[in-house]
Amino acid sequence: MEVLDKLEALGMSSKKSTIYLTLLQSGSCTVSEIAALSGIKRTTAQSILEPLLAEKLVSESRRGRWKVYSANKPEIMLSGLKSKEHLIKEILPELNALYKVTGSKPVIQYFDGIEGARFAQRRLLESKERAYYYYASVREFSVILGNTFMKEFLEERKKRKIWSNGIRNIEDYTVLPEYLRASEENLRRIRYFPNTINTEIPSINLTDDIIVITSSVAEAYGLIIESPTLTSLMKSIWKTVWDISVEK
Repeated sequence: MEVLDKLEALGMSSKKSTIYLTLLQSGSCTVSEIAALSGIKRTTAQSILEPLLAEKLVSESRRGRWKVYSANKPEIMLSGLKSKEHLIKEILPELNALYKVTGSKPVIQYFDGIEGARFAQRRLLESKERAYYYYASVREFSVILGNTFMKEFLEERKKRKIWSNGIRNIEDYTVLPEYLRASEENLRRIRYFPNTINTEIPSINLTDDIIVITSSVAEAYGLIIESPTLTSLMKSIWKTVWDISVEK
């Protein structure tokens, strides 16, 4: 079976599969560029992008005044199609071969709303380093994601033996519940900024070659930036700040 046929067997229409493969090969594109590259009418392409965004197979961002769309990693399909996992795995090598055409460029994925923020945060549970490093005002952060999510995330993180290393707003020290505090049991190390900072800062998390950003309450979004060089720089800056931060 060809890749298009296999995608159709997974429930994608022919045009939907064509647009997804076009974005895998071409990187970020406007609707007009997608239409030109895929041979599908612009209005049809626009309508097909909506379900692709909803299924998180595609991300939306901006290039100046224009909206642009890019394909997310093909592995995202696994989270929503467990029953067809064997077929997805069969075509992943072919899809990833297309994805690597633009693999030397940073990949930016945007996820809107609180559910988008939670989706981005879960990406940290895939850490190959078994650790991530972050800046945050945790009171603000826990309001965005919710206490139930935070507790479930902690339990899953502990199961996977992933350490959390945080630099937080010093005001967080006295007000947080026990499950958000530093401890061996929680696999969490914490230091505090020497001075109080704006509590509406986004949470910035670093692991492997990715940066995961969760916005303030007022904005509500998740952002994943995949860039080895940028992540390496941000980790170096994080380590410098960590060394001058305060222990409690």
